[in-house]
Amino acid sequence: MRGRSRSPGTNGHDRRNAHKADSSKRPRKIHRVLRALASGRSFNRFEAEQALHDHCLHTTVASIQRDYGISVYREMETVAGYEGAPTRVCRYKLLPHERALAQTLLAKQNGKEA
Repeated sequence: MRGRSRSPGTNGHDRRNAHKADSSKRPRKIHRVLRALASGRSFNRFEAEQALHDHCLHTTVASIQRDYGISVYREMETVAGYEGAPTRVCRYKLLPHERALAQTLLAKQNGKEA
């Protein structure tokens, strides 16, 4: 098998990009977060990690604002952190006017995907 590079157990198939076929069907993280915020829900970083699988909510929120021009309201709160210690986090939500803009944007995107 000289000249051929084959990883054990792959049978010669390149599986590095196997996930890409299905990834186009899944909503992008920014759209998952925007859809959740547009529904009227609010999240802090810990809730978003659990509910939306977003480990960097502050970055996603910044992208929503930059890419879509939708302002996201922020409010600081204290929650139980590591070993129950009080931890300051930011809660993100859309105010009614911004929620309507987000819903319109998402409806247009759903029309493109159909």
